[in-house]
Amino acid sequence: MMMTLTTTATLIVSLAALMYTYTSTNKKFRRKREDDRTKRCAGYEALIGNTPLVKLEKLSKILKRNIYVKMEHMNPGGTGKDRAALAMIDQAERRNLLPRGGGGIVVEGTSGSTGIALAALCNTRGHECVIVMPDDQAVEKQQLLRYLGAKVEVV
Repeated sequence: MMMTLTTTATLIVSLAALMYTYTSTNKKFRRKREDDRTKRCAGYEALIGNTPLVKLEKLSKILKRNIYVKMEHMNPGGTGKDRAALAMIDQAERRNLLPRGGGGIVVEGTSGSTGIALAALCNTRGHECVIVMPDDQAVEKQQLLRYLGAKVEVV
């Protein structure tokens, strides 16, 4: 069964709401207020970076070395590309290549997650985002970029 992007997003939101309801009503999942790891943040950009570093206990034991994995998938865009996109936009604004506070245009040739990260950040900062991508990319990826506010040019 082929699901559309909208159906998939609706399913994810529904599952998240269900899990929230279950965990907030089940005593086993409640944390003491002082142990609550939920952080409030200023916005989308505040969620980028500071991803956890997790030790792989079994592999560390086998190799007799400490092995850690950086959990970049916990960035809002799901990859480490969020960090790169934020650094590019920050640097462009610092060098006055993009106006601070929005109104600039960012053009990126990509078929991957860099475009998704840039589209989300441009939307947040008020810049226009134009993504140029090859015609062999999934229609769902093009739709996602458009949902994030990017103008998509397929070549």
